[in-house]
Amino acid sequence: MGGEKGNQRKLEVGEPVARGLAFLLLSQGTFLACGYVIHVYLARRLGPLDYGIFGFIIAVLTWVEILAYGSSNLAVKYIQSWPERFSTWKSLFFQAQCWITAGLFSPLAGVAVVIGLLSGKYGFLFLIAFLDLLFIGFYQLYLGYLNGFRLYRRQAAASIAYSVSKVCGMVVLVELGLGVRGALLGNIISSLAGLLVGFLLFRPFGVAVSISRLAPGEEGPGKTPVTEIIRKSFIFALVPLMVNFVLNLDLWVVNFLRGGSEVGYYVSAGTLSRTVFFLFSAIFMATFPAIVSSFRTGTTSQRTRRLFGLCGDFFMVVAVPFALAIGVNGRQLVTLFYGEAYLPAGTTTSILSLAMIFLTVFVFLIYVLYAAGEYRRAVRTLVYVVFLDIITAPLLVLAAGIRGGAMATTVVSLAGFFLSYRSVKGKLTLWWDWRRAGKTTLLCCLSFLPLLLIPRDGLVFIPLSLVAFLVYYIVLFNAGIIERSEMEAAFKSVVLGI
Repeated sequence: MGGEKGNQRKLEVGEPVARGLAFLLLSQGTFLACGYVIHVYLARRLGPLDYGIFGFIIAVLTWVEILAYGSSNLAVKYIQSWPERFSTWKSLFFQAQCWITAGLFSPLAGVAVVIGLLSGKYGFLFLIAFLDLLFIGFYQLYLGYLNGFRLYRRQAAASIAYSVSKVCGMVVLVELGLGVRGALLGNIISSLAGLLVGFLLFRPFGVAVSISRLAPGEEGPGKTPVTEIIRKSFIFALVPLMVNFVLNLDLWVVNFLRGGSEVGYYVSAGTLSRTVFFLFSAIFMATFPAIVSSFRTGTTSQRTRRLFGLCGDFFMVVAVPFALAIGVNGRQLVTLFYGEAYLPAGTTTSILSLAMIFLTVFVFLIYVLYAAGEYRRAVRTLVYVVFLDIITAPLLVLAAGIRGGAMATTVVSLAGFFLSYRSVKGKLTLWWDWRRAGKTTLLCCLSFLPLLLIPRDGLVFIPLSLVAFLVYYIVLFNAGIIERSEMEAAFKSVVLGI
């Protein structure tokens, strides 16, 4: 009895956002580390041509699978807004996910069979890849349940199980001689492992009632039909779907307009540069439930402004220098991870790392609009950005090759950042201190850009980059941008949960 009360109390309070951010950063770090192991192994084992084929198939698969992710983010919003109706929504979400999965897999499997019969290059590889659609949506749904109840530790555990099983499955099957087919089958194994762990971790807590209290007299909506869940799931899927389109359109254009080994070069550059985006997407996962809850009254509260400001500070102090470190060491990183054969991807990596700075903030701002219920405004901004990408990517790839693809992503991400920030500031009255942000950016550039003037052959770039990080944070302390009291408060929030 005492144990049950303890579990219920823990669920009602949830884990602190700061501590949750630490857990999610750990899971994202594991995801990135495992991703590097996979891509470096496959790039060296398969060679640029087959590695390019694998990367292109995975890019298409990831984009399609996003349509199954919307129910996950919708579940987070429903749990935070009306937690007392979760016992009803749980079965509705499962039914909706079954329909979404069947609706996606059936036509795509038919298309994959046609590709297999007509294409000597891809064969039935797309059919193998699309089998992952049967499991990935349910895995993401359970991640949404865990995120909605702020069970960040369990969410991180399920994500880590997914990442580690992907490495093990792919490496074993490729070593058995299955090549690209083995890598795609390993991807399916990881979704099954993540789904199993997520189910087992959430099942004992699936009937919890409340972690964020409703206002007096406020009640949840009436019974929601499955069709409404499906419709809203696709609305929520629009954000990652369009963002992933921006992330991958450059690769698709390079594949069709350039082809050959250059596709492998671009996949390697994208893998390295997207470290910033994927690592700091933990910010979205940790803050989205809290931001949704803060917008419950339909107005921007002081709590929302505080969360918005903290996310901006965290991004400027951590994500921007991380991106610059990748940018100034693009050639060195490509050589270290992929070998001399991939050296043509060095400059492209540096350009894409700059794009990821703007893209990461752009996505965060779009999620803020979604949290506030400004769906049309968010989707309208995304449509503008996608339309701009469709125009610029082919033109710049034709003009400058794979570097042009990276330039197009940079231009589009910058435009998306400005458009989304304008919407957030004008509609939600949220903004950042641009004088502080400008000073932070200047100090960051002064710390990292001098590395471009120093020879960095071999592994010398690693200690030099660490010195640049050290200099940057020392200057931030001396300039008063980071204060000791802020560091102590962050430590208490993360480690002690205070």
